[in-house]
Amino acid sequence: MIIDFISLPRDRRAALIRDVIHHSKEKNSDLNAVVRREDEWVEHHIQEQLDKPLGGLPIIIKDNILLEGTINEACSKVLEWYVAPYTSTILQKLIDHGALVIGKANMDEFAMGASNETSIYWPVNNPHNMNKVPGGSSGWSAAAVASGMVPIALGTDTGWSVRQPAALTWIIWRKPSYGRYSRYGIIAMGSSFDQVGIFATSIEDIQTLDLLIAGIDEKDETTVNSGETVVKQSWNSREKPKIAVPREYFSDALDSEIAKIIHEKIQVLRDAGYQVDEVSLPLLDKGIPTYYTLIGAEVSTNMARYDGIRYGLQGDTFGYDKISDYITSMRSEWLGSEVKRRILTGAYVLSSSHYEGYYVRAQQVRRLLQQQVEEIFQHYDLILGPTSPEVAWDIGSKSDDPLRLYLADLYTVIANLVGCPAISVPVGEVDGLPVGMQLMGAQWSDEIMLEMVKEMG
Repeated sequence: MIIDFISLPRDRRAALIRDVIHHSKEKNSDLNAVVRREDEWVEHHIQEQLDKPLGGLPIIIKDNILLEGTINEACSKVLEWYVAPYTSTILQKLIDHGALVIGKANMDEFAMGASNETSIYWPVNNPHNMNKVPGGSSGWSAAAVASGMVPIALGTDTGWSVRQPAALTWIIWRKPSYGRYSRYGIIAMGSSFDQVGIFATSIEDIQTLDLLIAGIDEKDETTVNSGETVVKQSWNSREKPKIAVPREYFSDALDSEIAKIIHEKIQVLRDAGYQVDEVSLPLLDKGIPTYYTLIGAEVSTNMARYDGIRYGLQGDTFGYDKISDYITSMRSEWLGSEVKRRILTGAYVLSSSHYEGYYVRAQQVRRLLQQQVEEIFQHYDLILGPTSPEVAWDIGSKSDDPLRLYLADLYTVIANLVGCPAISVPVGEVDGLPVGMQLMGAQWSDEIMLEMVKEMG
């Protein structure tokens, strides 16, 4: 735990940091989790970080979180050798408190993927089974923490990107309420969905860092002052939280062994005196099509800036009569198939002939989902269910079928669509592979939700 690390004497922490760096290098040869080490940055900052509150806490960050003066590529060819001109707000807060960035980690290209297989640096392996995926797009973070490479890692969650990897690798991840953390300095995928979060092995570690990085940022107008948000205060430490379980979670899409483990956990909670009721979330099955309609539109817009001129690689313009021909050629060559698939999907739903039928309708369904979730939280403190409909699958087994990958997001995209906090915690195993359970709380109930989950054990 973080508290154990920072309580060590200064020289002991310095030696431990060296051990972590050495250990992470050895582990990475098997996992392929870290694509870029920041040894020079570490050497330049380690002495000053040791004297700050976090005491030089070693962390790894996803390759789409900017660190000034270092290479950030989002694991895409189009951003090859791109040097970040500034540091993201959330990372700067951690650095100011004494965190030490030891490396950048592998990810699906521009965070688009559900298995960490679309990176230009090849797939990441699951530490529990090297032939299995760790989930995506932040599977590298999960693999790094789960394997003991580092105690803490930062990732981004757009619809599933961290809770699903956490579930597949037996660690903890909490997605905050939209607006609790700044997105400034994060290479954007879907601006109304993206949120940074923390991979850890304990809720206490997440709580420690959450208080350091939450809050308003004048550079990100979507952020809020967490101290001024209004949350439902129906729970206190003398009461057990009321838990809702949508019956729609337990459909044919859910692996029967995972369903059994979740039902067993529900019974354990009931036996311990918790009120756990079955409820209905009728629009659950509309979450996937709604999410992928809207995320495609936002991806198409955000990716327009990568044209072979303004960022990253620049090609030879000789032989092109029009700049549009050059841009088309560069994007076709330097962007991966999943990124191009989502750009094309987004361009389609935003086109004048389909805007009303797809994009506007998806926004309407998003609002209806928000209303259904808000109605549940009028009566309950938490929504419980599985994190992923299946355990980790074989590397390459779904590469040619993106729809099968998208369906893995069935339970997680709802939290991003409605903006509420959610956490994945490990609850069991199927054939030696981890199973995660997701808990969602009402928007702005972040701190209360962590206390409730910790209370539940």
